[in-house]
Amino acid sequence: GLDYREALAYYAKEKRTFGLILLDPPYAEGFLPDVLTRVSALSLYDRGCAVMCEHARDTEMPETVGAFRREKERTYGTVGLTLYRAEETI
Repeated sequence: GLDYREALAYYAKEKRTFGLILLDPPYAEGFLPDVLTRVSALSLYDRGCAVMCEHARDTEMPETVGAFRREKERTYGTVGLTLYRAEETI
């Protein structure tokens, strides 16, 4: 299977962009900031793109990552959800 870095590079090569991105990686791996950084750097997002990140409740998510700013946070039991929105246009 594809590693997420390979998948993102493939989407960039194909000039794909997204208006909504749902991320639910293995919690302990800490992939979320890197994925957001790569999506931003590779311009894989549309204007106003929303990114919903699922993570462990106690995970501290950054205020901003690349072009994305944290908009909302919620917790449900042991799960945390953080919504990011693209701040800038590509």
